[in-house]
Amino acid sequence: MAISGWVQKNTAMFFRIHLQSLDPSPSGPLAVIPDGHAEGCGVSPHFEKLNCKEARPIFRDFPMLPRSGLFLISLGLFLVVILSLDSALSCNWSFAFPTRVLLSFPVQAGWRLLISPEKSCADDSPFIALVSLSAASDFRGRQLVRSTWGGVSRVNNRRVRLVFVLGAVQSPSVQSAIEAEAREFEDIIQHEAPEKYVHLTYKLITAVQWLAASCPQAKFMVKVDTDTVLDIQKMGDYLISKETEKNVAVGVLRREIPVERDLSHPNYQDPWTYPHPTYPPYLAGPCYVLSMDLVEKIAAKFSTLPLLSNEDCFVGLSLQVLGVTPQDSAPQAEINAFWGTTDARLKDLRLLTAVHPIPLDKREHFWKAMTQRSNVNHEV
Repeated sequence: MAISGWVQKNTAMFFRIHLQSLDPSPSGPLAVIPDGHAEGCGVSPHFEKLNCKEARPIFRDFPMLPRSGLFLISLGLFLVVILSLDSALSCNWSFAFPTRVLLSFPVQAGWRLLISPEKSCADDSPFIALVSLSAASDFRGRQLVRSTWGGVSRVNNRRVRLVFVLGAVQSPSVQSAIEAEAREFEDIIQHEAPEKYVHLTYKLITAVQWLAASCPQAKFMVKVDTDTVLDIQKMGDYLISKETEKNVAVGVLRREIPVERDLSHPNYQDPWTYPHPTYPPYLAGPCYVLSMDLVEKIAAKFSTLPLLSNEDCFVGLSLQVLGVTPQDSAPQAEINAFWGTTDARLKDLRLLTAVHPIPLDKREHFWKAMTQRSNVNHEV
């Protein structure tokens, strides 16, 4: 039996037994039940009948201890036994987690999809899958993406496909508008995780899993924030040069970044979940590239990892587990993740592949300044 299954089974058995020890009804001796559900003995109001024929009485030598005391002693012994399994579990966590594994809770991987594109990738396999994690209410931001870099359908006759990932909303009017938008553009993925900033990691997981399952024909995933301006032609040329490579992870490389411990910060990271002082090397979120072979490997790893509140660091952790070192993008595909607009000059934009952050009212102007080429097909 897998260790995780063993822990679940025995944890359930432990609490089944010892919650009954708190039952005030005089229903017989406290017993350990190995397996089975034969009739015979006292009944707890919390659980079904215990199998007294197979039960083995415990703690009979301690008649003076109150039942709550027995529970606490048993709980302590149980935790000591479980924690002693650390060496047995370390094979899955030894890459970066010498501390107790039980303090790192695996992430939920597999939120149900409320909306997904009906158009199959198999009909026209994309070379580039553009992924943008979008706030559900940011209708204008998504439309600006579609009317600029996200509306380019082909680069050098290679297909480009765009998807936005949204969270669940409570407002019926907003949900109705999202559904209408999805029907019109067929580029919306909405999962049932609530729309919150702290759920960006869940959005990233949904995007990667959807691509791995529904769009494996793509060669590259390019994750782009909606407030980034991208020169998709220049990015396409760069990725064509890397088409035959495996384990591609390129962008703006971040190293030795301190883990956020400020409780008021949206990216606060619980030290019980991730005890290390710095994040693994990762790629800055405004724009980065993963080859599809790597996307599939990452999708398979998510459920075994502790949840990091910063979705880009979570991808970095996945890469570390896989033994893949992310890289800075080449000069011909330079990404400036911290550009701003204070001293921006349009001629400088033409030297870059992606810039961030760009205010909503300047994105279209910046995109036009970056991209004045004839070998792209644009869909509005």
